[in-house]
Amino acid sequence: MRRFHCSTATWHVFARGTRRLELFRTNEDCQVFIQCLVFALRASGCLLWGYALMSNHYHLVLRGDSDQLTRCMYLLNRIYALYHNKTHHLGGHVFDGPYKAYRIRTPRLALWTLAYVFLNPVKAGLCAGPEDYPWSGYRSFVGLPGSPLAVDPSPLMTSVDLPLNRAWERFHDAVRIQLQRKTTPLPDRPTMAEVHQSQFEGLLEHVRSSVMDLKDEDRDLVAACLGRDCGIAVRVISAVLDRPNRAEFSRELYRFRQRAAQDARLAGLLQLP
Repeated sequence: MRRFHCSTATWHVFARGTRRLELFRTNEDCQVFIQCLVFALRASGCLLWGYALMSNHYHLVLRGDSDQLTRCMYLLNRIYALYHNKTHHLGGHVFDGPYKAYRIRTPRLALWTLAYVFLNPVKAGLCAGPEDYPWSGYRSFVGLPGSPLAVDPSPLMTSVDLPLNRAWERFHDAVRIQLQRKTTPLPDRPTMAEVHQSQFEGLLEHVRSSVMDLKDEDRDLVAACLGRDCGIAVRVISAVLDRPNRAEFSRELYRFRQRAAQDARLAGLLQLP
């Protein structure tokens, strides 16, 4: 995918095996990947806030600038691919293409993304709860022992513009809400569209439950504007909102933004959470 340069940011990164190849066939594979990740983090300067290793893909939540991200992922995927092919007597590409990275615009949205990452094994039917899965950082993130690689949540939690206890409540709310949603696991996950959908659902939940000063305004349009500001595609937003006429929906968004440009109160609501 096309890369761009930016300053320090939070990233949701994922990659999957080529032709749905199993990236992690054994516990040893997972352990080696963790070792590769530790090396790549140290060499690049990226911070790790969350991860989940699935059978044919993985998710990471990283903090760093775009150059640090590029170096981290180059080292991680290259070293692991060499190990994987040698160990399993394979040749050719291990990954189905370059890793994908989605920039997370605010700390509150990072909490929603972390919940999504930690719940991947649950949604795939691999465990009953995120604390039961052995190859993710969930237990460490919430202060429990047992994660194969410890993560420190304090830099993220203190960056959320809420009291610390409210920031943790927001994270646990995100886990609860996403657990309650019925999903059908698909074998070719993940895709960027799915990541966009999850991120927009987080924005929609925020607007519907937390933004009070909307009067008679359409909350879905407010959430849609925030989604577009995060780079989420209109087709994903319209699908989540069940608005099949994408052209008409785009015109509604345009008219709403035009009104917001003339209304300071409404413009104030279009600030990312």
